[in-house]
Amino acid sequence: MTQAIIPNQFLGQTLVSSSRSPNFIPIPMKKLLLFTLLLLGVFWVQAQEITRRAALHAQITELNDSLITALKLPVNAGIMVVSVDAGGTAAALKLSKNDVIVEVNKVPIRSRAELRAAFKTIRSGDPIQVSFYRKAKLKKSDAIAKEAVREQFASYETIYDACSFSDGSIRMIINKPKGTGPFPTIFFIPGYSCYSLDNIGQHPYGLIAQLLAEAGFVVIRTEKLGEGDNFNTPDCRAVGFYTEVDGFEAGLIKTKTLAYVDQANLYIFGHSLGAMQAPLLASRQSVKGVIVEGTSGDSWFEYILAMFRFQNPITGMDYAENEDLIQTATPLLYEYLVLKKTPAELAKNEAYKDILVNLMQYDGGDLIWDRHYSYWQELQDFNQPEAWKMADTYALILRGSGDFEAFSTEQHQAIANLINFYHPGKADFLLLPNTDHAFCKSNTPEDSFLNGQVPGYHYTQFNPLIIQTIKDWIEML
Repeated sequence: MTQAIIPNQFLGQTLVSSSRSPNFIPIPMKKLLLFTLLLLGVFWVQAQEITRRAALHAQITELNDSLITALKLPVNAGIMVVSVDAGGTAAALKLSKNDVIVEVNKVPIRSRAELRAAFKTIRSGDPIQVSFYRKAKLKKSDAIAKEAVREQFASYETIYDACSFSDGSIRMIINKPKGTGPFPTIFFIPGYSCYSLDNIGQHPYGLIAQLLAEAGFVVIRTEKLGEGDNFNTPDCRAVGFYTEVDGFEAGLIKTKTLAYVDQANLYIFGHSLGAMQAPLLASRQSVKGVIVEGTSGDSWFEYILAMFRFQNPITGMDYAENEDLIQTATPLLYEYLVLKKTPAELAKNEAYKDILVNLMQYDGGDLIWDRHYSYWQELQDFNQPEAWKMADTYALILRGSGDFEAFSTEQHQAIANLINFYHPGKADFLLLPNTDHAFCKSNTPEDSFLNGQVPGYHYTQFNPLIIQTIKDWIEML
């Protein structure tokens, strides 16, 4: 079986929104991911207040054989309640430790993912019904759903705002220093995966927002389409590259109306695939500067092939075996990304099936690497140098020395070079020592690969050098 690494493995994790504090579930290292998005949409600056999504407010775990036996369950699917938070939805439903939830609003629940999907359609104040087993007996309970916990920090304010997008609204989560401002502002664009940025605690993206706000910046996170509190927006996994950028642009337009934002000191910070979206957004909406970290200047086709050559031997794949893999992957990627064939068409070729499923996470439908297949095809056609040419702005290009996913220092330096070609003296490149793709401490890509397999590593080893570097560069302008 072919197994290979796809970049952004840590920041491509999925969020469990049913717990007291949302947690990220690591994707296995052999199924790593990467990326972020764009297409065209109609949006306006103002938006109606969004009713906050609901949450279960309980710690839960998935069933295994020993739990099924111990609880004497007549079913082998569901999720078990580990603890219940006072005052939340689970408490209102009168759920208790060891209860096993099997339905929410008559929708079967067999996993965390299905619970998360069920709560995507439930808002604060909505009626909710659960079916559950207690001491092997099936019971039902009804209540009114309670809203998910909001971020709260003593050192700065957290504001839940929104902007309109087509016929819906996008949630904006804003960390603002105390006072009226105006304050220098950073508009943050994350990596490619579909998840909410709300209330993510010690996740590196959460720490980026917290520490920059404590350093005196307004930090604005605009949710991806279909995630978090968003109302009536397209699903993240159904849209293309340019549509997602349209959603970010709606947030940036709204940002420019906020009184506490210093419009003369507004910056975009794009990470990973978000670093490819950042110059496109800056070419549409004027900002003072763009900061990107952990990216590539190659086309997507070229990047993926280079990634296989760099990463796979580090993960233990034999060099000759890896070259055989690349020889098969090259025509597959060309047909997919350049000739624009669908995954269904490609899967008809028996030689491609193993690579599609195990390297590209093809789900048998429309998803490649957990995004709609057209997303990557649009990214392939994206002219990144043209975007930087049109974005007449200062730029800081960063790469961590331990970045396993964005592995080319030369590519990052080349981005700075092309910016300075079009806009002399406006771009700086810095190599951050002891920093990996997730802003955590790793000296080399090899170190990062090994550290990434240590449970909880990315929640305890954040390198604050990224914060000081951004602060120093902005103060220098």
